[in-house]
Amino acid sequence: MEDYDMDTAKRVCGDVAGLLSWTRAMAFFFGVNKEAELDDKQRELDIVRGQYQAALAEKQKLIDAANVCRRKMQAAATLINGLAGEKVRWTQQSKAFRQQLGR
Repeated sequence: MEDYDMDTAKRVCGDVAGLLSWTRAMAFFFGVNKEAELDDKQRELDIVRGQYQAALAEKQKLIDAANVCRRKMQAAATLINGLAGEKVRWTQQSKAFRQQLGR
């Protein structure tokens, strides 16, 4: 309030000045307490953000490793499929060699 200042309070009554001093101190304490609480919560938030960033980095590593594994599996499947046709030729050639050895 406009007229709730120390000069007016002292003029009206010493008790009012004491009350004014106390309310100002409580308001200041409240502000300091809230600021300290905000600082604590900000530190907690920074920690959680760091953990989140670490989890994202770990997830990306896992995704990259899975992609490398997937490419290797595709290359292996291509090689196996390519060699499957050779199996028929090798089997026929093995029979031909056996016959040739028998002669």
